[in-house]
Amino acid sequence: MAETGRKLTLVLAVYLVVKDGINLVLGSFSVNTWISLAISVALACVLYFGVKLSNYIAAGILTVLVMYYLPGNLRTLPGSAVYLFEGMGDLICAGLLCLHPGIRMYFDSDHSQN
Repeated sequence: MAETGRKLTLVLAVYLVVKDGINLVLGSFSVNTWISLAISVALACVLYFGVKLSNYIAAGILTVLVMYYLPGNLRTLPGSAVYLFEGMGDLICAGLLCLHPGIRMYFDSDHSQN
Protein backbone atom coordinates (compact mmCIF):
# COMPACT_ATOMS: atom_id res chain seq x y z
CA MET A 1 0.00 0.00 0.00
CA ALA A 2 2.90 2.38 0.72
CA GLU A 3 4.18 1.77 -2.82
CA THR A 4 0.81 2.87 -4.21
CA GLY A 5 1.00 5.95 -1.98
CA ARG A 6 4.49 6.74 -3.28
CA LYS A 7 3.32 6.51 -6.89
CA LEU A 8 0.26 8.63 -6.24
CA THR A 9 2.38 11.19 -4.40
CA LEU A 10 4.68 11.40 -7.41
CA VAL A 11 1.68 12.06 -9.67
CA LEU A 12 0.47 14.82 -7.33
CA ALA A 13 3.96 16.37 -7.17
CA VAL A 14 4.17 16.44 -10.98
CA TYR A 15 0.66 17.95 -11.10
CA LEU A 16 1.76 20.81 -8.84
CA VAL A 17 4.79 21.71 -10.94
CA VAL A 18 3.09 21.30 -14.33
CA LYS A 19 0.06 23.34 -13.20
CA ASP A 20 2.20 26.27 -12.12
CA GLY A 21 4.42 25.92 -15.20
CA ILE A 22 1.33 26.25 -17.39
CA ASN A 23 0.15 29.23 -15.32
CA LEU A 24 3.56 30.83 -15.86
CA VAL A 25 3.39 30.36 -19.64
CA LEU A 26 -0.24 31.46 -19.92
CA GLY A 27 0.19 34.33 -17.47
CA SER A 28 2.37 37.35 -17.63
CA PHE A 29 5.53 35.88 -16.09
CA SER A 30 4.71 37.92 -12.98
CA VAL A 31 6.64 37.71 -9.74
CA ASN A 32 3.69 35.99 -8.03
CA THR A 33 3.64 33.26 -10.68
CA TRP A 34 7.39 32.68 -10.29
CA ILE A 35 6.97 32.49 -6.50
CA SER A 36 4.11 30.04 -6.91
CA LEU A 37 6.24 27.89 -9.21
CA ALA A 38 9.12 27.95 -6.72
CA ILE A 39 6.78 26.88 -3.90
CA SER A 40 5.40 24.08 -6.07
CA VAL A 41 8.89 22.81 -6.92
CA ALA A 42 9.85 22.88 -3.23
CA LEU A 43 6.67 21.03 -2.25
CA ALA A 44 7.22 18.50 -5.03
CA CYS A 45 10.74 17.83 -3.76
CA VAL A 46 9.71 17.20 -0.16
CA LEU A 47 6.79 15.07 -1.35
CA TYR A 48 9.04 13.08 -3.68
CA PHE A 49 11.55 12.36 -0.91
CA GLY A 50 8.75 11.51 1.53
CA VAL A 51 9.69 13.96 4.26
CA LYS A 52 7.54 13.13 7.26
CA LEU A 53 4.42 15.29 7.62
CA SER A 54 5.13 17.07 4.32
CA ASN A 55 1.89 15.66 2.93
CA TYR A 56 -0.06 17.60 5.57
CA ILE A 57 2.04 20.73 5.08
CA ALA A 58 1.54 20.60 1.30
CA ALA A 59 -2.21 20.04 1.75
CA GLY A 60 -2.41 23.02 4.10
CA ILE A 61 -0.54 25.30 1.72
CA LEU A 62 -2.73 24.22 -1.21
CA THR A 63 -5.89 24.83 0.80
CA VAL A 64 -4.75 28.27 1.96
CA LEU A 65 -3.89 29.27 -1.62
CA VAL A 66 -7.28 28.10 -2.90
CA MET A 67 -9.07 30.08 -0.20
CA TYR A 68 -6.92 33.16 -0.92
CA TYR A 69 -7.73 33.21 -4.65
CA LEU A 70 -11.36 32.02 -4.42
CA PRO A 71 -13.04 35.43 -3.81
CA GLY A 72 -11.29 37.06 -6.77
CA ASN A 73 -12.05 34.12 -9.04
CA LEU A 74 -15.72 34.21 -8.07
CA ARG A 75 -15.90 37.96 -8.76
CA THR A 76 -14.53 37.58 -12.28
CA LEU A 77 -16.70 34.69 -13.45
CA PRO A 78 -17.14 33.40 -16.14
CA GLY A 79 -13.66 34.45 -17.28
CA SER A 80 -12.02 32.77 -14.31
CA ALA A 81 -13.87 29.45 -14.56
CA VAL A 82 -10.67 27.63 -15.49
CA TYR A 83 -9.10 28.87 -12.25
CA LEU A 84 -12.06 27.55 -10.28
CA PHE A 85 -11.44 24.13 -11.83
CA GLU A 86 -7.78 24.48 -10.94
CA GLY A 87 -8.80 25.26 -7.37
CA MET A 88 -11.01 22.17 -7.29
CA GLY A 89 -8.05 20.12 -8.52
CA ASP A 90 -5.90 21.60 -5.76
CA LEU A 91 -8.51 20.72 -3.14
CA ILE A 92 -8.74 17.16 -4.47
CA CYS A 93 -4.95 16.98 -4.30
CA ALA A 94 -4.99 18.28 -0.70
CA GLY A 95 -7.68 15.77 0.25
CA LEU A 96 -5.72 12.89 -1.22
CA LEU A 97 -2.55 14.00 0.56
CA CYS A 98 -4.38 13.94 3.90
CA LEU A 99 -6.85 11.09 3.55
CA HIS A 100 -5.61 8.46 1.08
CA PRO A 101 -4.47 5.42 3.11
CA GLY A 102 -1.56 4.63 0.79
CA ILE A 103 -0.21 8.16 0.91
CA ARG A 104 -0.55 8.28 4.68
CA MET A 105 1.26 4.94 4.97
CA TYR A 106 4.02 6.18 2.64
CA PHE A 107 4.66 9.22 4.82
CA ASP A 108 4.43 7.21 8.04
CA SER A 109 6.81 4.46 6.93
CA ASP A 110 10.58 4.54 7.16
CA HIS A 111 11.43 4.50 3.46
CA SER A 112 14.43 6.82 3.54
CA GLN A 113 16.86 3.90 3.41
CA ASN A 114 15.50 2.52 0.09
